[in-house]
Amino acid sequence: MVPLGSFTKALERINSRYGRFVKSTRPEEEGNLYISEIREGSIIVDLVGVGAAATAPMLLQGLEASNSLWDFGRNIGGLLNYFRGRGPRPEGLSISDCEDVKAIVGPAAHTDGGGLSISANTIHIGTLIQLDRSEALAIENRASAERAALAATDEQTWREVLLVW
Repeated sequence: MVPLGSFTKALERINSRYGRFVKSTRPEEEGNLYISEIREGSIIVDLVGVGAAATAPMLLQGLEASNSLWDFGRNIGGLLNYFRGRGPRPEGLSISDCEDVKAIVGPAAHTDGGGLSISANTIHIGTLIQLDRSEALAIENRASAERAALAATDEQTWREVLLVW
């Protein structure tokens, strides 16, 4: 079983990252994800952008939202792959990124038989990342270590600095 708090924290972090991603890449789009369906069995949640459920007059907007979801999936897949040791360090990696990663993989890392699969079923179709429990734990540990290193760097930056108001 997955603790509800851990699962909702993961979804909140994904939605928050998506909002920041859309704001920086497509500011004209709405930066929220919505749950379109929850299926029985494994935890399978379909997340869609507002335009993905578009009616006929909004079809173009729906395609744009679909592209945003695909690009976001690739973005988050790249971040997770960095912490897997399979990709380059993302430019501007922050403490918040590390916290997001820990929250996103947390439900998979702390559940017997847990796993995480991120797929994009938009106009592009494909599985962007698939993790088992041991990989999720390793990612969580690397994100914690990276967060600690970033925090130490921030602390050193402010050491012996005079602040005047």
